[in-house]
Amino acid sequence: MKLPKSLIQPFLLTLALSFGCLFPNSVQAQQEEDNAEELRNRRRELLKKFERSDSNSFREQIYKYLIRMRLNDKIRDRANSDYLPSASEVDGWFGWVPVSSALGLGGALANDGDLNERDIQKVIGLVAKDGITPEEKEDLLDIYDMYGDTMTTESLEVMEELIEGGDDESKYKLTSKNPTWTSTYFPMAGSGIDDEGDSQDNLWAKDGAMHKLDSVIEERTGTRGTAYETESRPALNWLIGEKKGYWVANSRLSEKDAERTTGVDLNRNGKIDPDVEWDFIDSRGNFGEDGKKDGTMGVGWWGRCNNVGIAGTLFKEPKKDVTLNGVTFTATEIKGLLSVYSDTILNSKGSEFEGSRYDDRPDELVTRDGKRLSGVIENARELDLDGEGMKRSTNYRHGGDYIILDGDALEDRGKDIRFRDLATGEVTTYKPEEVRSVAKEDSKQDIEARVFHNNMTEWLADGRSGVLEMDPGSHVWNYNFESADIHETKTRPHWAPEDRKDLRGYDGPPGDGEITYVEARMRYDGGGSSQTYRYWIEKNRSGTVVNSGWSSKNPDFMWRAKESEVDWSRKVPGHPSLDGNILRELYEKSTAEDSSDNQ
Repeated sequence: MKLPKSLIQPFLLTLALSFGCLFPNSVQAQQEEDNAEELRNRRRELLKKFERSDSNSFREQIYKYLIRMRLNDKIRDRANSDYLPSASEVDGWFGWVPVSSALGLGGALANDGDLNERDIQKVIGLVAKDGITPEEKEDLLDIYDMYGDTMTTESLEVMEELIEGGDDESKYKLTSKNPTWTSTYFPMAGSGIDDEGDSQDNLWAKDGAMHKLDSVIEERTGTRGTAYETESRPALNWLIGEKKGYWVANSRLSEKDAERTTGVDLNRNGKIDPDVEWDFIDSRGNFGEDGKKDGTMGVGWWGRCNNVGIAGTLFKEPKKDVTLNGVTFTATEIKGLLSVYSDTILNSKGSEFEGSRYDDRPDELVTRDGKRLSGVIENARELDLDGEGMKRSTNYRHGGDYIILDGDALEDRGKDIRFRDLATGEVTTYKPEEVRSVAKEDSKQDIEARVFHNNMTEWLADGRSGVLEMDPGSHVWNYNFESADIHETKTRPHWAPEDRKDLRGYDGPPGDGEITYVEARMRYDGGGSSQTYRYWIEKNRSGTVVNSGWSSKNPDFMWRAKESEVDWSRKVPGHPSLDGNILRELYEKSTAEDSSDNQ
């Protein structure tokens, strides 16, 4: 809450009379007599008294006066704008004051006399949490009024577009401080057992980046490098308890030709044999055993997309080929090496991760007599699993990623449940009164829309990009995002159903709270592609978010490294030949402005 502007003048007069030692003349007289420089000098004196005083109440009066003076005095020249403590800082001194966090942050950022677009994005990111409210727009309007003449042209345009929407609508753009980049996802799978790979597409290629790195290491140290050996080792060696690498022989695994499609010497006879049958895929197409040897699995999507995604947010983009010791690395190969090296940053401080990965795990059915079955709910759509009465599972086996209908909700629907048992393959029809509960892994609300919105706006406003897993299915496709054009509205847009009861959210259909509809156009893939996400956020009368949901295809999860600093002395786990000093040399020469220094 802030003091109404209509009370500012009386408030200032009271302060002036109460603290004659500070303000010997009336506020009205001083405003008429002082020029902008004198006002700045007065603020400086007040701030000095503020810093030296041991009285919290006295400091509070000074602080409030400074805020009101900023609001009331239209100072033309604020090139030497003084420091204004943020609301959170002052709160630590003497508790609550009637100043919003946005206003406090705006004042602190204006300290250098220049509110640039980056500063404004920080303020917008602060108020964008859970959607921008009319009250928060008033805070932004105060910042605009107070510091408008310290803003750059770009900042003014951003604020004006946002403020002009009124209480019903808000439009704003957030972008990372540095541009992102991408490349191929460096697939792990080849086209057959004899495929030697493509140096610009596969890190395990015979003449690729890892093989070249080994050559440089041997030339410089006289010892044999193991980068190529590690990368080209079969990724599925774990099937026989051996050390795994990052290569798969074929993009489609087959139990009928297990060794030639996996590249693993499953029978341990020292060679890869044709038509070896092996049971390693279950009836749902996942790794496991089902007593049969006729399963297949597509792994063409396996690769380094997670590494490429995070590397594109941490490093400048390599753009030039670099030659070391007579060996030339292309810019794409350097991107691949940096992508693998990004694991050192994640392993050091970890990552910020939001959402739950969808793994296509079996559905569950529990009968009234306690029998628990795994399989598939054949008529899941008919049962409206995410409708009225749905719940989020608290069962530790579900990892917080399952939705449940209990017996009461099933009886309310009045529909039979057709369930295919994973163990037998048989489909059985159950009456609602026979079932205690059914549960299904959720792909439609795999990351809560509100969580996505808050993290996306916070990360971008913070100046750093993040990584989105853009496929809500069982495959994983990681892309870094670098900006978002966001449109919020209280009016139902064309893409939302006419009846709000048809919306589906993280906690089922919405209630009777106020809904904000959001459309966010995300730039990803190094900024070269875009994806529009549509979702809604529901708040109750007190302004608390009670539900949110997706009206478009949703991402699966989002993440970023906790730190952005690169320590080139770190070693990549399981990849001892990735010498940080050599990679740093490649990186710096590939990104250097002077293209002549690349030998």
